[in-house]
Amino acid sequence: MATVHLWVMDISRLSRQSVEVAKTLLTEPELRRLDNLASASAQETFTLGHSLTRLVVGREFHVPATAVRIAQFCETCGGAHGRPSIEGLPIHVSIAHSGGVVAVATARNSEIAVDCEEFPPRAHNLESLGILLSARADQIDQRFAVTRWTVHECLVKLGRRGLGDVTPLHFNYRRNMDDLMMAEDVCFRSVLVSDAVVTVGVLEPFRLIVQSGQFLFES
Repeated sequence: MATVHLWVMDISRLSRQSVEVAKTLLTEPELRRLDNLASASAQETFTLGHSLTRLVVGREFHVPATAVRIAQFCETCGGAHGRPSIEGLPIHVSIAHSGGVVAVATARNSEIAVDCEEFPPRAHNLESLGILLSARADQIDQRFAVTRWTVHECLVKLGRRGLGDVTPLHFNYRRNMDDLMMAEDVCFRSVLVSDAVVTVGVLEPFRLIVQSGQFLFES
């Protein structure tokens, strides 16, 4: 069975000094990309997602965080964004953020995806969730709906769905494996962290180890 490490951070609990430290871990191309992001919140989540990835992978392989090279390539436009990978190290990574939460998932031998969404969801997001669930917004179980949306996003990241594919999802549950869901031949586990639902998708059954990423910036 695969093991996935999920590192999560509540941005509101980070000091300004920690955010500044995180920025020092970005590469020159990443700093240029950072400058092109429209809002301060987008810049902050980009900085923390990439720096947390470097800290986590560096910790795993006992190398300096600055030596961890993150590659991103968009198969649609060829830009330096899209699904991240780590150059030269045998590990899979995925990065997500929503609201004030940043999440990074890692696994040694299995392709993975992570997604997180605000919980409770905002009113305009309920409309989108209703489309995916074929239900009116006022009929939706919000935790169930947000979990399904994160599963949908993980499937998109894994290349199992198109972004605009809102075909209703059908779940199976693995006997004797608490909280493990299956949809479209992918296994999922979901947790509620701070103000977000965070879901990890893997191509095989897995155990999930959840850890706080905050102390990595303050140690």
